Amino acid sequence: LGSGGDGIVFQYRHRVSEEIIAVKTSRATGYRSVRGILAEIKQYEILGAHENICAMLAYCKDFRPNRSPAIFFPVCNWDLRGYKTQWHAQQKRKTGKSDGMPEITVMKLMRDISLGLNFLHNGHPICYVHNDIKPDNILVVLPPDYTAGDIPAEPVFKITDFGRTTVFPRPLEDLAGKWKGTYEYAPPRAERTLPPKPGVDVWALGATMQKFALDLNPTESRMAVIRRRQLARQEHPHVNDDKEWGNQFWRAQRNVLYRPINLPYQTLCLEYDVPTREPEYYRQYSTNLSHWYDMIMRTPAKFRVTSSFLAKIAVPFLDRQMAIERQMALSRKSFATAAALL
Repeated sequence: LGSGGDGIVFQYRHRVSEEIIAVKTSRATGYRSVRGILAEIKQYEILGAHENICAMLAYCKDFRPNRSPAIFFPVCNWDLRGYKTQWHAQQKRKTGKSDGMPEITVMKLMRDISLGLNFLHNGHPICYVHNDIKPDNILVVLPPDYTAGDIPAEPVFKITDFGRTTVFPRPLEDLAGKWKGTYEYAPPRAERTLPPKPGVDVWALGATMQKFALDLNPTESRMAVIRRRQLARQEHPHVNDDKEWGNQFWRAQRNVLYRPINLPYQTLCLEYDVPTREPEYYRQYSTNLSHWYDMIMRTPAKFRVTSSFLAKIAVPFLDRQMAIERQMALSRKSFATAAALL
């Protein structure tokens, strides 16, 4: 089903019941790989259940075939990338085109992950920092009792993969710990060298929203890195050297940027370091949604909103806005039906 630096996820079907589950195992039987899975098992046991956290069904410390630890999960319908791909394919089948992710879907993503982060940061005696929020670590499931055959605009989004989760504040014996997530969703550079704080998760939610909503990678362009290093008289890869830019060092050189989600694409091209060619699924969003998105990508970190603020203030607002969006969708459908009858 998927793989990453910490493990591989397979789909298993029970021979008798035909029930399907997801099984995550370590990539190898080495000490470091096994330790990562064992740490994640412990984390799931501590966290407990929440609607926007992927739940562990059970675990096994010597799972076959390689006798490594394994975690058993319910099978989700998609990860965030897969959901987006399937949504666009569905829209093309229905209308011949897809104009980007609906605003109500982006709102639902922000709402659900905000609640999940608030649970991690504030729902236990100790604050937990996920440390690696990104599209690959957000799973998507159908809403409860959903019976329609198509892909819903308002699924349930869940945070998964707690292999890099840390506590905040860090224990005195572990103050040297640093942020260790994925560079393409990294916090501002000053925050990468410090023990991770909850704000890194909030920032990564913003970077994930940017990728999901605008269909743009949230990192600065290769040319921006090249120009910066040329000014400093430092070496850099050729702009088209994909292999070198995929190296961990050069991935780390590309800062994650804030880009507004409520502007025409031409404005982004002029002011926010984006490709001149508009993405296939670009969409301009409302000022209301942009207001909350802007607040989660503020720098420095002391000006960034917390997950607690999002849960208490932003989520109720988003719930009201989504209710309005539903009513507007029904009105548009009624008008279209009436027009077809004329």
